[in-house]
Amino acid sequence: GQNYRLWWTSKPKGEYVIWAKLFDLDNDGTKEIVAVLDLKGKSDLRALAIYRLEGGRYRKVVQQSLPKEKIMDNPELCGIVPTNKGFVIVLQRERQLVFYLYRQQKLDWVDTLRRKDYWLGLAIGLAKETDDVFATFHTSPPQWFYKLISFLPAHAYDWLLQTLGYYEPKTAILSFDGRKFRIRQVWEGNLEDIGKAYGKTWLVTANKLSAQSSLYRYRLLFGEHGRYQVIWQRNLRIDPRIDPITSPSLSADLDGDGEDELVFVDYAKRQVQVFKVVPFR
Repeated sequence: GQNYRLWWTSKPKGEYVIWAKLFDLDNDGTKEIVAVLDLKGKSDLRALAIYRLEGGRYRKVVQQSLPKEKIMDNPELCGIVPTNKGFVIVLQRERQLVFYLYRQQKLDWVDTLRRKDYWLGLAIGLAKETDDVFATFHTSPPQWFYKLISFLPAHAYDWLLQTLGYYEPKTAILSFDGRKFRIRQVWEGNLEDIGKAYGKTWLVTANKLSAQSSLYRYRLLFGEHGRYQVIWQRNLRIDPRIDPITSPSLSADLDGDGEDELVFVDYAKRQVQVFKVVPFR
């Protein structure tokens, strides 16, 4: 077998790593380490740092402290977006998405998007051809509403929240204008997959049609620069007893032409369909 050796580790004291990703930030073929740090261990001091491979070792080239929060949190490193201004690094902090710009070994804060809703950072996606970011979030009721229904039994409590649409996922399309990220569109459903075709981006969202139903609506959106439209949709019934862990949609360049096809799996019917994504003429 192959031999492995330790290439990089954080300091034995201080700078405890919470999240880390590898990404080529200067297009030289060698990946840098992007890391979120706890500066003292079990503390509320957080920082974003970049490590660059030099002389066979990773060395920290820049670090930026994150603003303190009222409660100790673990910012999640969601993704890295290549743009014509540099590389935008996206962090998720419960109800915030925080954006930093890295270019020429400098790291600067760009923007913070705050909502009363909860961002679900794990569902974040990055456009492959444009400066767009897709992030799934769910809405939460105001505190007074919690108090109003707190006397209800648990099953009635959950039913009412679902019926009113709370906690149902939505996908926001954010576009970078060179200075800030702006929410351009919001679509119902969870972000399932992203692909590219004809220099633009397509994405698949899925939402449950009702709280008690096993029927989901899948939409294919196509566009660029924050402007997307539905070009295909399908309702799919998913039996909760056989609900697969993986999404029924998948992007893949199956014919090697540089454009991603949509692979759609109907688990109930045991069918696989492949769609060529083409823009409207």
